Amino acid sequence: FEAMMPKNAESIDTTWLDRLSEAIEIFRRHGVYVFLDAHSDGWSTTSGGNGFPWWMTAMMQETGEEGKSYITSPEHPLELAIPDELAELLRKAGANIPEINT
Repeated sequence: FEAMMPKNAESIDTTWLDRLSEAIEIFRRHGVYVFLDAHSDGWSTTSGGNGFPWWMTAMMQETGEEGKSYITSPEHPLELAIPDELAELLRKAGANIPEINT
């Protein structure tokens, strides 16, 4: 997602789109079906992963619900995206799930 729309919601990077189209065509010529999985790993570069572009997480931080953090910083620490009940079950099963104090 970040590579597709690196600057804003109004523009798609045509170089990226051309490379994607070329790769899909190569697979098609060889009889391989392509399934595009548009998922994010770790939300965004603003939280140590990839996915949502910087401009989008900045917009979400500016317009989001009070107290929610979309950009990791000392003022906005990264929080676990696991419901409390699931985190507790995982801890009981032996998973090392850190406690987040906000």
